[in-house]
Parts: sequence; structure tokens; C-alpha cells
Amino acid sequence: RCSVIGNCNLLSSLFFDILVTNEYNFIGFHHTFDFMTIFRNTLAVIIGYATFVISAVLYFQLSGADPHADASTTYKIVTVVYGLIFSFLGGLLTQLISKSNKLTINYVLAAIIAGFATFSLIKTSGDHYSQFAAIILFAPASILGGLTYLKRIKK
Repeated sequence: RCSVIGNCNLLSSLFFDILVTNEYNFIGFHHTFDFMTIFRNTLAVIIGYATFVISAVLYFQLSGADPHADASTTYKIVTVVYGLIFSFLGGLLTQLISKSNKLTINYVLAAIIAGFATFSLIKTSGDHYSQFAAIILFAPASILGGLTYLKRIKK
């Protein structure tokens, strides 16, 4: 085990420092961890993503439409507008919960939205308008939601 990772004493000391003191010194770098901030940021991203995903699942369930089936142009437009609204709200909620005052947390949310949409794009067949919309429009809308929140609290 130790030969693959390297020096086990160094690693165990590093993990002990992080878990017990919430900080570490490693090769001249000092970093302090705030586990409540990490927890709050993780929860913020989960809730922001859940806002987007649950709304999408409900939308397609209630409309009775298959998100990968061919749809009318009107239905696609309504779907995109709906997705924009809820990805924006997801980004806003992410910022509200995280209280980070930086867009980094929204970039993480956008990467997750785009990442899962890309995975779905690769793994499914049919019309891919919803995945392309998630990558091109919904992910950036989640960042815009966070930016809007930050601008409103700075006033």
C-alpha cells in the first residue's frame, strides 16, 4: 500500500492535521479548512442541481413527453424557457445557500449541469435538443443566477 502512495507517515500526518486541526502544512503551503463552509457549499450545489433536475423530471412527467423524442418547435421553445428559469433559480439558490460571495460555486454547478447533459447526449438516441440546451443555455443560466444574486446583495 505505502509503496504506491509514497510515504505513509507523511500521508497519515497530513490526514490527521486536516481532520483534527482543520489545517495542514505541506511543502511550504499552509491551508485552513472550514468544514462548515465545505458542507454548506456541497449542500448548495446539490440543492441547486436538484432544483434544476427535479423541475425537469416533473416537467416531462406532467407533460407526458419523452425528452429525447421528436417534438414540435413550440414544445421545444417552452421546454427551453422552462429550463432557463429553473437553471437560473438553481444558480441563485446555490449562491444563497453557499454565501460564498464568489461565482466559483456557480461554475461548479454549471460544470455538473453541462457534464451530465454531455453524458446523456453520448448515451441516448433521438432528438438531443434538451441536452444541447443544457450545455449551451442552462449551464450558463445557472451562473447568471448566481451573478444576479451577488449583484442584488451588493446594493
